[in-house]
Amino acid sequence: MSERQAAVEADWEHFKTLVQEDAKGFPVGYAAYDFRYLDTKSGYNAGDAEDMPMKTKLITVTWAPDNLKPRMKMLVPSSVANVTGICDGFTTMVQLSDMDDAMYASVAEKAKIKL
Repeated sequence: MSERQAAVEADWEHFKTLVQEDAKGFPVGYAAYDFRYLDTKSGYNAGDAEDMPMKTKLITVTWAPDNLKPRMKMLVPSSVANVTGICDGFTTMVQLSDMDDAMYASVAEKAKIKL
């Protein structure tokens, strides 16, 4: 893994810690995240990870753990339209229900980003 990729993933790991801290006080949450990734598929590099272009994708992240009561869990999809309607530019919604869902590669796959 290159230093640039490690820095990108470290930023995501920091975001995950914020989600975990927030989840202690709030069982459901929403966040906007500018998901950064190295574009390995565009062909605009010489095969060196240091030359790959950095791209971003604005995603909506919803947090709703599996152990919530059904009524609380139903609030997430019904409210997310209001959250994403505030700002233009959101391309993808990623729902997290546990920290296994929040792995960098897993979120990239949900956001249709090929690493």
